[in-house]
Amino acid sequence: MTDDHLHESELLRRLADGEPAAFGAVYRQFYQRIYSFAKIYLPDKEDAEDVTADTFVKLWNRRDNFASMSNVKAFLHVTARNGCFDFLRHT
Repeated sequence: MTDDHLHESELLRRLADGEPAAFGAVYRQFYQRIYSFAKIYLPDKEDAEDVTADTFVKLWNRRDNFASMSNVKAFLHVTARNGCFDFLRHT
């Protein structure tokens, strides 16, 4: 196992255990990427921020379901995309 894999598996384990510091690390790693992605669909800054925040709440609620950081990344993008589509559908 590589150091990156050990670090990733430890971070995922800590996230699954509900450790706020682990969630914070994931949040910092992906926030800007997810927010920028949401801005593609939602030009209004506040709307994109709301969808991004909701996306991370959903990650927290499902935090024990991820086998890799690639799974986390995919979940965040799909959830943000769906959140944008839902927002657009209801406006």
